[in-house]
Formats: sequence, C-alpha cells, structure tokens
Amino acid sequence: MSNMRPQGKQYSQQGYQKSSYQPGSAPAVEQKPLINLWWVIGFAAVLLIVILYFTVFTSEKAEEDTCFMELGDCPDFIVTPDYVSFAVWNELGFDITIKDIEVDGCGGDPWLSEPVSIPAGSAGRLEIYGCDMEVDEQAHLDMELYYTDEATGELEYVSGQINAMVTGYD
Repeated sequence: MSNMRPQGKQYSQQGYQKSSYQPGSAPAVEQKPLINLWWVIGFAAVLLIVILYFTVFTSEKAEEDTCFMELGDCPDFIVTPDYVSFAVWNELGFDITIKDIEVDGCGGDPWLSEPVSIPAGSAGRLEIYGCDMEVDEQAHLDMELYYTDEATGELEYVSGQINAMVTGYD
C-alpha cells in the first residue's frame, strides 16, 4: 500500500497542495466576466461617434478667415455679397500706385474706379464692387493686383487670396 496516494492530496513539484476537487463533481473552471470587454467596446464606440460628430459638423467653421497678398499683409478685410474691402500693407520698400485689381467672383472693368497710391511701409484700402456671392458661404477669392513703382513707372503684378465667410449687411 505504499504506492497509494492519500485521498484529497495532489502531488506537484512544490510539494503537497490541497485540491478542491471532490469525487463525483466536475472540476471548477473560473469564468471571467465579459463585462470588461463590453466596457472597452462601448467606450471605443462613443469615442468614435464624438470624433465623427466634431469632424463632420465643424468642418466649415474650422477654416479660418485669412487674407494674403505677395506685396504685404492684408489683416483688415470684409467680404459681402456685393463687394470686397481690404487694407493692404506695402512692404515692398518703395512707393507704389495700384492701377487695377482682379478678384474672382467680382466683376467690373476697371475694378478700381481710380488708382490708389501707397507709400512704402503704409497701408491703403481697396474696395472692389460688382461681386456676386451668397451670404454664409465660404469664399475662396484669388486676386491679382497690378501696380507701378512710382520711381520707375514699371508695371508689375502680385497675387493674393482671401478666404472668408461672406457676411450680410450691417
């Protein structure tokens, strides 16, 4: 009888361990709840919905109103259904006279009723009429500005762009 193992005991490499196994019953299997997996899936779904919501419904408002001209900044501008108005800084280092300007979405020939002189380092306001745009649309207006160097009389042009929401009348 020396080959018999004691009942209720289990041999292992670490020594005796008491077994929870009872004769005639199935071995106990620990079940891990799936609730943790469902929380992870639910959180990921909510996060995806939030990201999609802010991407789809704020895409129009995410675009910032900007005005850029190659001859200098134009930080003060407005776009309405009928006209575009902006101040442009002359950062060329010499006095210029703006002869004409072409703006997408605006008609007129010439666009300027009279030339505008802008000394070096100063700003001048340009107003272009004859535009045809809808209120609350995002306008992307390409511009070409024709000017002369007052010292030489040489005609040059620079390009620029206005990206802005078309505003209604005040």
